[in-house]
Parts: sequence; structure tokens; C-alpha cells
Amino acid sequence: MVEIYKEQIANSEDLVKIAQILASDPDFQKKVVGQKSSPYDSIPFLKGLQTPPLSFSQKGDTLYLAGYTENGRIGKETEDALALTVEKGLITGIHFISPDGLFLTLLESAITGGLGFDITTDSEVEEKEFLFAKSRYVAVLSVDEDHENALADLFFNKGVKLILLGHVTKGELRIDDMSYGFCKDYLPE
Repeated sequence: MVEIYKEQIANSEDLVKIAQILASDPDFQKKVVGQKSSPYDSIPFLKGLQTPPLSFSQKGDTLYLAGYTENGRIGKETEDALALTVEKGLITGIHFISPDGLFLTLLESAITGGLGFDITTDSEVEEKEFLFAKSRYVAVLSVDEDHENALADLFFNKGVKLILLGHVTKGELRIDDMSYGFCKDYLPE
């Protein structure tokens, strides 16, 4: 990320403005364009599995935060749960959380598929940190309603965190009942 953007973000408390600053970063814009041609995360512990795309696939899918990092590392239990989730075909999308934060991860997933999201932040974490700092969660999963119970059971039985985040929308980006605009507002010109 360009240094000037880091400074602007540090000096702002307006979350929508921070989102717009991040999305105007040339590195982010290159990633979005690149993901349209290669819409899959390449994660070593998922190698050999038919991995779902990182983009959201359909309006109405439920979004979850999966796993929890320990000192910045993904635990073996989380790796196993995610691999089993992919293997069993329980999810429609998986996007490992970017070092640039949850908001950009969600935006990348939304833009690639032309959809949006409506989420609720974690009340135990300050919103700016939850959305724009390095996340303690591992991945965002999207799942259709037919597989939600199986997904929840799998994570519960493995003892891995799975937190309801929100759902996929037709195009608007909403966080805590506040509009952050639409995907097209964040696309490079």
C-alpha cells in the first residue's frame, strides 16, 4: 500500500472515506483486475481440491468468518476444517482475508462477481480495526442456505470458530446498516 494512503487512513475516523481511500490504491485496483482473470485463492493446504472461487456467486448466500489465527498463523484445526469444507462442497466461495483487512477482502469478492454485501461488525472490536486492520480471522466463506447447517456442524465438531457475518446482496455494500455505495463506485476507471 502506498505510504500516503496509510497516512490518510491513520488520520481519518470516517469509515466510508477510509474505504474509498483504500479502493483508490493502485495495488488494490491491479488485484481486482487480476482476480477477474484468475478468481481463485492458491493456498497450499487446499492444493489438489476443487476450490470454489473467491468471488460471491449469488445474492442471498450467507457470509461467515471462519477460523482464527494464532500469532498470525493458521492453526492445523482451521486448515483441516477449511479443507473438509471445500472437499464436501459446502461453500460457494472462499476468500482468505487480505493483509489489508476485511473490507478489501469483501470488496474483492463482491466486485469480481458484480455483487455486494450486507454485514454486521463484531461488537467486541472497534469498527475501524475490524474492517481495515490485519484480521484475526482466516477466511470469508459464502454458503447457500441448503448447506448452512452442515457447515456450522462441521466447524463446531472441529472446534473451529465460525462467525455469522452477513449475506451477499445484489450490489450495494452495507456495513452496520450504513451504505458504503455500490461495487461500481470502487472499480478502476
